[in-house]
Order: sequence, then C-alpha cells, then structure tokens
Amino acid sequence: MFIRTFVLLYFLFCSFSEAYASPDIRLFRDAVALQKKNIKHIQQKDKIVIIDYHRSIFEKRLWVIDLKKRRILMHTEIGHAGLSGIFYASDFSNTPDSYMSSIGSFVTTNTYKGHFGYSLNVEGLDKGVNDNAFDRRIVFHKMRGQPWSHGCFTIPRRQSRKLINLIKDGVFMYVRG
Repeated sequence: MFIRTFVLLYFLFCSFSEAYASPDIRLFRDAVALQKKNIKHIQQKDKIVIIDYHRSIFEKRLWVIDLKKRRILMHTEIGHAGLSGIFYASDFSNTPDSYMSSIGSFVTTNTYKGHFGYSLNVEGLDKGVNDNAFDRRIVFHKMRGQPWSHGCFTIPRRQSRKLINLIKDGVFMYVRG
C-alpha cells in the first residue's frame, strides 16, 4: 500500500514539476527547423512560440523561448476551440466558420483593441493547413471565463498583455496538433 501511494505521489509530482516545463526536444527541434524554413516571413528571429496541443487544456502548453539566450521567457496555459475537442485539441480546420483551432506554422503580426480587448493578429504560413487564419480572425485574446474559443488562441487574463507584447510584430509560432 505504501509503495503504491508513493508511486502515485511521485507520478503526480513529476507531472507538475518545473522539469516538465520545457517542450520535448523533438518538438523544439521541429519548431526551429520550421522557423528556418519560413525565415523570410519573420522579423524577430531570436524568439519562437511553441504550442503543444498534445497536452491537455489544463496544462501549461505554450512556451515563448529566447533562442539567443537559450531560455524560456514565458510558459503558460493556452485555450483551444471547443469544437476541436474538450480536454485535448484533436480536430483542426482551415475552413471559414468551422469554429475549430488551426495548427502549423504562423507568424504574429499587429495588435489591436477589439471585442475581447487587447488582441494580436496572426497569419498562417502553411498553404491548405492554416493560410485562412487571418481571414478567419484567428487571434490571440484573453480568456473570458472558460478556456474554449471559436478557434482563437485564448490566454489567461493575468498574462494576456504581457504575452501579446512579448510576441507581437513578426515572431514565428509553431502549433503542434
């Protein structure tokens, strides 16, 4: 009984520890390779945003990484579209009015003040996968009570302005689905 309890507690501790705070190395390498492939669209080459939809909506699954200093600048929660899945985003779309999340390579653009307050536009870089993201109005905005959206990247209220200011104006972003 004691060993079973210890193993369970150890598993829970490891799942939520800071050691778990980094994206897995394969995901990181894929993101950096895709950033290099899309370099002509990127203004800020020293930063990268990684979102891992393989992780649950209740986990921190967004990283902003400083590639020059080799450190994580921010690690936080990120919501996904309710029609893409409840706990895990598993269904994605590039179709207008699908109200689903998009995956692939993106670049951040400008900020604006809209229906959800201070927000950030993104452009999809993958033809046929996410190239309709801008026209679909897939943006970063703060969460309103729940983490699910109609396709947007929703971020916790307390971190939304800081995150948006950190990644605006030409930062590469990779979203794994």
